[in-house]
Amino acid sequence: MAGFNKQALDYATGSQLALMGQDTSGTSAIASTLPSRTVLGSTVTVSSGQTDGQAVYLVAGQVISNLTFRCGTASSGLTNWWLNITNSTYVVQASTADQGATQITGGRKTIALTAAWTVPTTGVYYFTLTQIGTTPAVLNGASTTATPALDPPAMVWGVNGQTSIPAVGYTYSGLVSTTNTIWIIAT
Repeated sequence: MAGFNKQALDYATGSQLALMGQDTSGTSAIASTLPSRTVLGSTVTVSSGQTDGQAVYLVAGQVISNLTFRCGTASSGLTNWWLNITNSTYVVQASTADQGATQITGGRKTIALTAAWTVPTTGVYYFTLTQIGTTPAVLNGASTTATPALDPPAMVWGVNGQTSIPAVGYTYSGLVSTTNTIWIIAT
């Protein structure tokens, strides 16, 4: 590209990674549902058993080992919680282990996938988070005042009634539009 040299491209890439954020060890993000700067004072309240999906654009060959999110207010009485990665048709591609009754406390939480996952094709994917219990954690993210259309590819979606962690290959169905976008990054 005319006018761009390696130094300029490295700067642009580094700037984008800085906007995405870092996990708890300081590792730069591969992808992010929101720029980290937008979630400093914003929170999203979720319901028990609700799965929220956040769109991200991933590039073939990227290897994802962890998902990181940020909690504004701690949970209490959780019995199960987990994160997934789904493809554009809402089929689970990778997952963390069920975190069971471990409560989510304030700050950043980095959770490892059960196995590192390599993005098979470039396109839209979704990072999801589900909490089941008395009082789910309030998460950092953004909320809009209008509910977006659920036309594919949806930017954010939700589904209620999850009772256990779905296996890889499970297809989320019964999706509804949501105004919540939870900040989740991949490393």
